[in-house]
Amino acid sequence: MRPLEDLQGERLRFRATVKEVESGKTHIRFTNIIRTDTNEVACEYLRNRLSKNMLKLDLKEGDVVEFDARVKMCIPFGHVIKTIRYKLYRFTNCEKITNTEA
Repeated sequence: MRPLEDLQGERLRFRATVKEVESGKTHIRFTNIIRTDTNEVACEYLRNRLSKNMLKLDLKEGDVVEFDARVKMCIPFGHVIKTIRYKLYRFTNCEKITNTEA
């Protein structure tokens, strides 16, 4: 498994399961984020702002989605540089793969 730090700046295709859409529909939590090209786990969980592309899909808990995203380094506010983390951003080509209602 290639850690996210080795993929910084690359745009890749991911598949993830929606764990929770937070109240107010401003943030979303994903679990089991998998790279579709290698079927490797990219990360266990991810919390991110809900983009307009994702908002159009009307996501619910348990839905599986695919999307393209870039890997970015981020340093949490108020932390020292030793706590560098990596996240996914600029979600595009979002599509719902499975629906919890079906």
